[in-house]
Amino acid sequence: MIRAKGAHRMQIKNTIAGFLLVVSLAHCGGLSQPPNPNQTTPQPINQRPMTEPTGQSACREPDHAGSMVAIVCPPDQTPEFIASLQRAFAARRLYAGEITGTWTPETLRSLRDFQSARGITTQSPSIAMAQELGLVPITRP
Repeated sequence: MIRAKGAHRMQIKNTIAGFLLVVSLAHCGGLSQPPNPNQTTPQPINQRPMTEPTGQSACREPDHAGSMVAIVCPPDQTPEFIASLQRAFAARRLYAGEITGTWTPETLRSLRDFQSARGITTQSPSIAMAQELGLVPITRP
């Protein structure tokens, strides 16, 4: 990895965060393939998000081992959700940044550290992590 300084490092992190969002959207069916000139509407890449027993939609993302993990769909990663995530990390002394409601490098680092400590290797917030932090309901049998 090339080490960058200052603004270049921030630009690289923002580019990576943007790429991860695009990958998550693609797995959710939120992006479409480029339009076919013989076709008037684009075709979805994947099916729409499935509904979990909690009544919320959940997307899937492969972890490093290739297993599909339920993640919070990008459309559900609202500024309110991200701010709640930042507050939950701050309460656990995992985040010292400002509560902005945006995906800052510090927020992404806290997310990665929190999930990897639990064996979750996705780049997006997992449903399991969001449930543990009290951000989404827990399904009871």
